[in-house]
Order: sequence, then C-alpha cells, then structure tokens
Amino acid sequence: MAYSEPYNDNSQLNIDDVHELLRVIQVALIDRIEERHAALTEADVTKVISELASNPEILPSKVTQAIKLQQVQEMGRDPLSRILIEQFSKMLESPDQRTVKQGALPRSMLSGFLAAVRLMLGNTVFETLRARSIAIVERRMSDSDDLLETPFWKELYSDPESQDISSFIYCTAATYFSNYPRRKIWFLRVINDSIDLQNDPRDESEEARWRMGESHFVELFARIYIEDMKTLDLRHSYIQTLEEHFSADDRAKVSEMTKCLKADIKSTLSKSRMIANRVTAVRR
Repeated sequence: MAYSEPYNDNSQLNIDDVHELLRVIQVALIDRIEERHAALTEADVTKVISELASNPEILPSKVTQAIKLQQVQEMGRDPLSRILIEQFSKMLESPDQRTVKQGALPRSMLSGFLAAVRLMLGNTVFETLRARSIAIVERRMSDSDDLLETPFWKELYSDPESQDISSFIYCTAATYFSNYPRRKIWFLRVINDSIDLQNDPRDESEEARWRMGESHFVELFARIYIEDMKTLDLRHSYIQTLEEHFSADDRAKVSEMTKCLKADIKSTLSKSRMIANRVTAVRR
C-alpha cells in the first residue's frame, strides 16, 4: 500500500505549543552564545536547530510527534539508502556498540557516501533503483507504523529484490575501483568534503575534527565486499550478479578491484588485528 498519513487531531499544534517551542529555541541559542562568548553566526543558528531536531525529547510533545511523523515519511521515501547502509550498519557509531573513538564511523559520513554512490551510478540509474526500493516498501507494509518497526526493515533487507538492488549497486561501484589507488583517494575526498560542508570550521571538538582515513575505508569495503575474512573471497551474491548482469570487461574490473582490496586488507590488518576481529564477528 502507498504511504498516506492519516489525519490526527492530537498532532495539531496550538499557540501554546508554538510558544513553548520558541522558548526552547531561545534557551538553546542563549546557551550557544554563552558557550562561545561571541555573537551568533548563521552556522551557529543552523547547528543549534540541527541539535534540537536530533534530540526531540527536549521539545514540546506535539512538536516531537510532528518530527516523528516526518521521520516516518522520510524513511518511507528513501529506503534505498537504508538498503545500502545495512551492509555496513554495524560499523556506524552507536551508544551500545562502538564509538567514533573506537573506530566507528560517525553518521555524518553517510551523506558523502551516498553522494559517491550516486556519482558512480549516475542520477538516472540511482533514481530508478530508488523507485524500485520504494515499491518494495509499499508492497510489504500494511500501514505507516511498520516503518518504525525494526523487524519490518530486517525483513525488507532480506527481501530478494532488495538483495538484488544492493548487489547490483555495489557491483557497479566496484567497476569504478579497477584503478584502485586513485579511486580510493577520490572516494575519501568526496566523503571528507561532505563532512567539511556540514561542520562549523570554528568547531574544534573531536567529532568535528573527524575525517575518514584509509583504515576506515578498508574496513568499510571489507564489510561491503568480502564474504569471508579468512579466504578474502568476494561475496557470493556479487559473483552471481556479475555473471548474470555484467560484461566480461566489467567482471575483469571487479576482479582487479578485489585483488587490490585483498592486498589492502592484508596490509592494514598487519597493523591492526582489531579490524579483522570486528569484520569477522559480523560474518558469524
């Protein structure tokens, strides 16, 4: 079924809700001024608003509900991003798992990652596959509440069509990495440039200073492409996709990428066994 949010009078904001929201924003802006001991800039205001949206528990209840409804709509509109990110979701920072200090990826890198994927696929192919992923959601869900349930997404990720989409995209991306050293530099630059645009250049916090490095890249690609960290074989599903949908020339490019990735993994793992342990644990 297509997503359609029912009318809910309880979610309608009244003037008191608006006043309360403005009070929360006022307090947050004043705190920002006191923290920085300087006048607010456009970047400061943007950061404060972003932080408030990321922490809806401090907002008036009806505003929180409105944010939740928007998130539901966004999740339903862009399941393709979720399908792609699922391949390395265990690598993302999480309070109950790994932190950025422990080598996890901050979620701020995701927009750059998806931008890189779009550049490699091209807008037409990317949007076609996005439409297919939305159709999968509409086919599988019974109502909008499904989009908030973890089991729904787990089942969607294992849907054969979702798997086909993911395999096709990552195989296509792999063909661009036959010139592995140069493409790796490009990939890191796209992600780090995206992070630069998101951060206030005056923010000197550890989170703001984080940039994706080669060890992050190697673990990310190991999670995406490698079936078994002992044999370093390419994912079996990718091999099937390559045989069914890609030319001999493209298969040769992926073979070259895989060879370079294996060498990169061995070199990196000789420096850090932690990466091997983390990737292998996901495969179990």
